[in-house]
Amino acid sequence: MELSEIQRLVDANAECYSKKHGIPLSVDLLVLKLMEETGEFAEALTVSRNLCRAEKRVDAVTSQENLAAEIADVAVTVLHLASMLKIDLEAALEKKALAKGRAYLAERNAA
Repeated sequence: MELSEIQRLVDANAECYSKKHGIPLSVDLLVLKLMEETGEFAEALTVSRNLCRAEKRVDAVTSQENLAAEIADVAVTVLHLASMLKIDLEAALEKKALAKGRAYLAERNAA
């Protein structure tokens, strides 16, 4: 699936959430949500590394599921934030990291 299609579906999900809960979406709200979701991911990582109180510990499968869910929340928030800011995330990723990654892999494979 193309990133633009993922972004379109994320935006639709955000619109549904906004209507269902009566919470208007804004850049300010999304930045706050990004901080919230990042914190939840950090907590899930803390638990997965057993760097938490014993009563918070979970089995490895649950831990991995929690990590996946929380990092997905971070990604979803970033995708919707990019849409609201009218940023072509695919182009930005290409410029920031993908081209450099391709160059590195080509160089590594040539060696």
